[in-house]
Amino acid sequence: MSHQITNYDGGIVTCPQQLVYAETVNQIQAIMKDPVRFPGPVRAMGSFHSLTPCASSSGTIINMSSMKRIIDIDETNMTLRAEAGLELVDAAKELRSKNLQFVTNVEIGNITLGSAACCQTKDALDSGQVDSHVIEIKWVDPSGQLRDASITSNPDLLYRMRSSYGLCGVIYEVTFKLEPLAAIRLTYFLRNVTNLTEKEISAITSSNEGIICWTLGSIAVFECRNSTPKNDSRTRWLANVRADALELYCTLRRAL
Repeated sequence: MSHQITNYDGGIVTCPQQLVYAETVNQIQAIMKDPVRFPGPVRAMGSFHSLTPCASSSGTIINMSSMKRIIDIDETNMTLRAEAGLELVDAAKELRSKNLQFVTNVEIGNITLGSAACCQTKDALDSGQVDSHVIEIKWVDPSGQLRDASITSNPDLLYRMRSSYGLCGVIYEVTFKLEPLAAIRLTYFLRNVTNLTEKEISAITSSNEGIICWTLGSIAVFECRNSTPKNDSRTRWLANVRADALELYCTLRRAL
């Protein structure tokens, strides 16, 4: 028996023989120790928001979405410890209530912390890669044994795990460094793609701290990000409008 799974927009389809929704570390260990019942390749899956078949498997897929508990927010040492299935956006909302945030905030908030911790492709224009701020990773290796690497106990192994893409086992817990919540100002520039020059693009990129760009038909939309005082209510309003628009867009895409 196989299961058919698709990513968020239906562009990627995978059909594993076994699909398991892990709720505990012991369940992950049992899967790794039983290759007859749970044939390889064994791959962990988060939100499956990716547009690539990175979580595809003809063997076993472990869906980590049920393991999304925040274990600890240490406001003194500025760290977040959580299970790997927690989505970045949900963690960020909880941190915001404590005036904290991740050091690096990426555009795709639906990625899970497990994916963000071991895939060096998850980066932002303003502060580098997400996994560079991971200080501890816990995982189940292919033999079913529990492993742990941190910035203090085994930094070399931690560095390798940060770019392992899940090939060393199934990550079940991660710890991120945090920083105080910071406000940004959002400014939008709309330009016709056919008239857009390299000089104009260079001017926009050099005069802003961070930029996200996307296209709507023939129109290029530049969202420019810069630091701003926290009492800038206009920025907060713009951010909320954009968040609502993106949520509506994603809902419509899933419905089609």
